[in-house]
Formats: sequence, structure tokens, C-alpha cells
Amino acid sequence: MAFGGVPTNAADGLCEGVRIRGEYRRVREPIPKIGDDSTNSCYEFSCPMTALRIEHSFECDENTFWDKIFFSEQFNRDMYMQRLQFKKWEVTDYRESDSTIYRTVDVVPKVGDLPGAIKSLIGENLGYREEGRFDKQSRRYFVNVVPTALADKVSVVGETWLQPLGETRCKRIFEAQVTVKMFGVGSIIEKKIIADLQLSYNAGAAFTSEYLRTLAK
Repeated sequence: MAFGGVPTNAADGLCEGVRIRGEYRRVREPIPKIGDDSTNSCYEFSCPMTALRIEHSFECDENTFWDKIFFSEQFNRDMYMQRLQFKKWEVTDYRESDSTIYRTVDVVPKVGDLPGAIKSLIGENLGYREEGRFDKQSRRYFVNVVPTALADKVSVVGETWLQPLGETRCKRIFEAQVTVKMFGVGSIIEKKIIADLQLSYNAGAAFTSEYLRTLAK
């Protein structure tokens, strides 16, 4: 998962599908608790939120995507540090059992121009901790993003899974729910996070396609 400013031209025309909707409802979803194999852990809230769905197709099968792309530390370092120009991307915890992979990543993205209201609240160096859990049976990755600033006000949870498109192609589907509980500026921060997610995922998809072509040689 990534959010942070990226060069706009790197993302043009690459997103196959993006759906955003604003909602006001009570939600219960799995939340990835590091060190807990249970799928019953949930978060619950009742407040405005923004939901996002992003889809990209790749020329590889599911095993290649998970093994050589998603969980490849070298691939991720190249993508985040070089292509997306993040300031930091570091795996701080990685553990695997028969049923689950746990991964925690500390991230400091490249942040574009921030609205004054946001900058005064969080400053320039916005970072976050990505707490992820991959369920080997369902082959779904659940993630909880914990920001370094305003962690009690900002909630970003997401889920990634693949849809097979034949034997050698697949579609990555990412869904996220963004909630900022701050009077007056909550919707502004939500829109900024959503915009950064779209740009980062589009640029990341372009890099992934390029990387897969090099693997095929």
C-alpha cells in the first residue's frame, strides 16, 4: 500500500478502474493484528468515510505476483525508493506461519504540496506504519495504516486480492476505506489521501509492468 505524491505524468492513463464513494454507515471489517491468526478481529465505527477501489491488470499469474512482486523486498525497494521517490520504505517485521504472513513496514512517502490546513496539523514529514496480514487460504492481504501524526483521528484500512484472467494474467484489486475524524478539515485530508493513493498505485502499476517484462526475458 502506498500514498504520497508522485510525478503526475508517471500515472497518466494507467488506472483501469477507480471508484470512490462517500458513505455514512457502520462498518465491521477484518483488521490485521500482527501476531494474531484470528480473522475475527474487527474495527467498528460510525462516521463519514470515503471508500476507494483501484484495479490494474498484469501479465503474470497469481503466484508470480505474490512471490516475485508483492512480497519481494528488492522489488518494493526499487519501486518505492526509486520510482515513487519515497524517503523511506523499510520492513521492520516479517513472520510467516503455515496459514499467514505478517509484514510491518515503516514508510515515509514523498509528499506533494499540502493545503495549509493540513500542513499546520501534521507538518511536512508525514509517515506511516503499514501493518499487513496475508491469509494464505483466501490469498488476500489485509492492511491497517497507522500514521505517525494524528493516529487517533485518521483511519486507513485496505484489502488486496487478485482475480485470475486466464493462466498468465491477473487483475489486482485494491479496496480501501479512509476516515478522518476532524471537524472542518476531515474531508480535505481524506481527499488528499485518496488522491495520493490513486497516483501512487498508478505509478506503481507502470513500474510493475516494466519489471514483469524484465522477468520474462
